[in-house]
Amino acid sequence: MGANMIDIKNTPDAANVGALVKYEQFNTQIIANLSIITSITPKTLTKKRTLGANGDMITDTIAQMTKGKVVNVSVYSAQQVANILDSLEYNQAITWGIHAGENNETLLLSSKIYKEQGSPDNALTRTSKHFEWGNYGGVMMLDCDDKTLSKADFIKAVNNVIPLDNIPYIWRPSSSSYIYNGNEQLNGLSGQRLYIFVADASDISRAGKILFERLWLNGHGYYEISKAGSYLERSPIDGAVFQPNRLDFAAGSRCIAPLEQRSVATECYEGQPLDTKTVLPELTAKQQKELATLKEQAKAPYADEVTKIRTIFSHDKAIANLTKQGITKPTDDQLIVAKNNVLRALSMNVLAGDFIITLADGKHATIGEVLDDPEHYHGAITKDPLEPDYNNHSNTGKLYLQGQSPRLFSQAHGGKSYKLTRQPRRLEHVGGKMTDTTLQTLRLMRALPDYYDMGDQLITVKDGNIMPFSEPLLEHELGAIAQYWQWQKTGKIMHERLIDPPAKVIKQILAMHKHRGLKSLNAVINAPTITHDDHIVSKQGYDAASQLYLDCSDHGVSVPALINEQDAIAAYHELMKPFDTFDFADDVSRSVALSAILTAITRPTQATAPAFAFDAPKQGSGKTYFCECLGLLATGTAPAMTPSIEKNEDEIRKTLLSMAMEGRRFIIWDNVMGHFNSATIASFLTSERVSGRILGQTQNIEVAHRAMFLLTGNNITLVGDMPRRVLTCRFDTGIENPTKAKRNLSAIDGLKPAAYIKRNRYKLATAAITLIRGYLQSETYSKYRLAEDSLSGFESWDTVARQPVLWLSTQVAGLTDPKRSIDDNMAKDPEHETLSQLLACIYKWRSNIIFNARELHDQAIRNAQIDNDLQEILLDLNGGKPLSSRSVGMMLRFRHGRIADGLKLELCKESTRGNSFKVIKLT
Repeated sequence: MGANMIDIKNTPDAANVGALVKYEQFNTQIIANLSIITSITPKTLTKKRTLGANGDMITDTIAQMTKGKVVNVSVYSAQQVANILDSLEYNQAITWGIHAGENNETLLLSSKIYKEQGSPDNALTRTSKHFEWGNYGGVMMLDCDDKTLSKADFIKAVNNVIPLDNIPYIWRPSSSSYIYNGNEQLNGLSGQRLYIFVADASDISRAGKILFERLWLNGHGYYEISKAGSYLERSPIDGAVFQPNRLDFAAGSRCIAPLEQRSVATECYEGQPLDTKTVLPELTAKQQKELATLKEQAKAPYADEVTKIRTIFSHDKAIANLTKQGITKPTDDQLIVAKNNVLRALSMNVLAGDFIITLADGKHATIGEVLDDPEHYHGAITKDPLEPDYNNHSNTGKLYLQGQSPRLFSQAHGGKSYKLTRQPRRLEHVGGKMTDTTLQTLRLMRALPDYYDMGDQLITVKDGNIMPFSEPLLEHELGAIAQYWQWQKTGKIMHERLIDPPAKVIKQILAMHKHRGLKSLNAVINAPTITHDDHIVSKQGYDAASQLYLDCSDHGVSVPALINEQDAIAAYHELMKPFDTFDFADDVSRSVALSAILTAITRPTQATAPAFAFDAPKQGSGKTYFCECLGLLATGTAPAMTPSIEKNEDEIRKTLLSMAMEGRRFIIWDNVMGHFNSATIASFLTSERVSGRILGQTQNIEVAHRAMFLLTGNNITLVGDMPRRVLTCRFDTGIENPTKAKRNLSAIDGLKPAAYIKRNRYKLATAAITLIRGYLQSETYSKYRLAEDSLSGFESWDTVARQPVLWLSTQVAGLTDPKRSIDDNMAKDPEHETLSQLLACIYKWRSNIIFNARELHDQAIRNAQIDNDLQEILLDLNGGKPLSSRSVGMMLRFRHGRIADGLKLELCKESTRGNSFKVIKLT
């Protein structure tokens, strides 16, 4: 199966402990980075196994590490990693990411001690804030806990998705396997792991998720039911281990005599690291649908069992929670409310006000108490909220209370995030008064921090992205925040009956569109930003002034209140470090690149912004990579590429509407060929909203968008309305094969630009905000405010993304006005000369006099035999197609405001019967 097998021994034997032959493969290329953690307190990290008085094996889980040290390690072969795994001590573990400290070795503290010590500079925490994937290749650890799966079957299942031929990987049994009491085997193969070497460590989290899904598609997925009645998705691999800070306890168990652990020698194969992006692509729409069907089918046999378990569990849990509150003899109503709280947690992942959680120290708190005191409880460690005795009462949960979406994340059963809310509001629904129920619901939604209008869409924010509400999703959400009820008569007795959210209420709320009166949301951002009026958005949650939602708490961005010119210049040099590695063709291109960088940070604050085109003489010059870097800077993730759609306005319109509905921050039209023009994209750039009809529906929808639009291509020629709406940055390596160009990476610690940006994203965002604030506080800005030649239609953008560059160009070599790019584009526009001829003909015919499309069309046809210049010009602009009043009107409408050789086409009046225009001469 694999190449270069180092050592294989399948038979567990006390004699083969540590029997792996130490063999180093000499290789000068780093294939992976990892970190080794050594615990100081406690002195043991692995599980302790002892023999009980009755002959049973007793397993003790060691307390969480509070103090230790961590060292980053680079490896050059799979064999090196195998040797590391085999040499780990009982107080050591591995993370397959690396720590982000400045020194190779650093102190590691628990979050609590780290905070108590004032976040010391010489220490880190084992959290996602301080750990990241390495800059080279990496190791994707596949953890199999299924004791029924043989080694051969496990490898076969993985091999059917990832062909393992010639890929470096390691196989080892789990640290709990092969434990003996003399000749009696107490544990056999109780788990196993595959360590697969990949070419790009930063893709491991995504690739692991896709591998889990593709194992399901191959028939290896199934469900287990927890004691609380939750469906637990399972496959041959654990889908919750693909984080750079996840500990791999690979050292084996600490067995106390007479117990002993007999090791099976590690199997190691060398080869070429796996290209995860190629081998593990995203699921297609068809595959996603198939996966959803498979999961529903897999759930079906358990439906009755789950209902039964949940009924019993919710009752017992409700009684337990009430008892902890001192209510030992609850009324029927109290019991119903308590049970519903448990059921919300089970079915909706919502923990409501009266739900009781157990903290790490064994104390209890209601969700209401937690929400009332976020300063005290933020970051607190908890037991699992539903199963506090999970894994021998392990501390699996953590409270996140900063911002406007408090939650509890528990690592139990693979990990789950619970939304924290106040006790659901009771809403009475009276027959015949549906509108009243709708208005009550809207008042509740307005009072809560989670619901927004984004154009016509009703959305909430989840995991840094917008989540539009469909009817089923809104029903689910309303069931979590409200308890609807109505009076019901049984015989002569009236009593309350609990009901689900009324279907008509849901339809009415969604149909109201922007008239719901919720908070307006322009965009969700993942890094602080600054507006054109010097307002910095840096606090987690919703910012009313900018109507932005910042989903990022520990960013550390702090910009001084006053910025001088030297501060701004220093910020510019800091900001350009990763981008100076690209080969800009000239000063205009460098200036456009800086403008694009500032736009990436500030685009959500602007109603409209021009597009950016990244152009080069040949492929491989870094155009697409530069776009990826912009996306990483703004959002922390590389944006998706969209193959260029050309000469199909309907398809372009549908694509842009779909992307706007998703809340896309970046739209990248990749590999534009030759001449490029699109009336739809031109309109998209000058409008803060996009409208259209959703597939399968008859009603139009209007959606707000704050997307940054980018184009890439070789030798792009912008035509029609595009030249004055697009700034072009050209790359030129100056060599025949651009892919062989050498980048000077010394200024960014030898890292690739994307890796440097990902590691220093907030530092770079601080530099961008500092630069912009420097301009906004400069004498130039205070004296001139909005420059007279600001780019029409993009005034706010001009203030924060063009003028700072122009201001800086007076102090820094290599910069100029980015708008020169637009001037160059317009000069190169092959349509410019034709437009100039058209305006000259119209001016000669009707100088400064208003006309409409029909009159111009008739003039062209009527005088064709005498002077056919006008008709030929119109035919040329219409692509050679026959002329009509309608086509002439569209031609003029798309070009109003254009200037050519001192003549300007103005739109005088808009009307459903036809627009009116005139051509004037500029003084």
